[in-house]
Amino acid sequence: MKQLILLDDHPMILNGISSYLEKNTEDWQIIAKINSFEKLESFLNSFSSAETTVAIVDIELSKSSESKSGFDAIKLLSQHGISSILYSMYSSPSYLLQATELGAKGYVSKGADDKELLDAINAVAEGSTYIQKDLMGKMVQTTNIILCLTKTEKEIITCIKSHMDNQQIADKLQISKRTVENHLSRIYDKLGTKNRHNLEEMI
Repeated sequence: MKQLILLDDHPMILNGISSYLEKNTEDWQIIAKINSFEKLESFLNSFSSAETTVAIVDIELSKSSESKSGFDAIKLLSQHGISSILYSMYSSPSYLLQATELGAKGYVSKGADDKELLDAINAVAEGSTYIQKDLMGKMVQTTNIILCLTKTEKEIITCIKSHMDNQQIADKLQISKRTVENHLSRIYDKLGTKNRHNLEEMI
């Protein structure tokens, strides 16, 4: 029987997915319900199986995970040879792009039909990738946008996605706040946005 790992900080989500799968498929066995990066790390240290295993991962994890997120979990799972599907309330194309770069094989928003999640699980188990259909076009558009940015501009975009203000970005990149503002101005021009709020909606 194929195996499923659930990683989410909301018990209701974990129980909801479990309940749906128990009612709609006989192919999957849920072997772990985990709410933090540390618990995932501990589980994987003793996990060994020849069965097909897929993980469903949320971006947000328990606060005990400190700075670790679902993206870190995807990377760790990939290192253990386990395919993952990012299952999140966020439908930002940039999240999708980051997840796939770290090794995720699927992306489904929590607003999608339950059946779409099951379709993604089955597709990934068969070695395919699955991206929620209405997000695919957005991903292509975002990829094209990212390609036109310089290395520093991409780093600033990453910081903005982490909700850092200009001073925090300056400290992280070891540049002045004024330099960050100049870079942001060029980013706005390249992406056709008016301000930071518009930029955040785009990414």
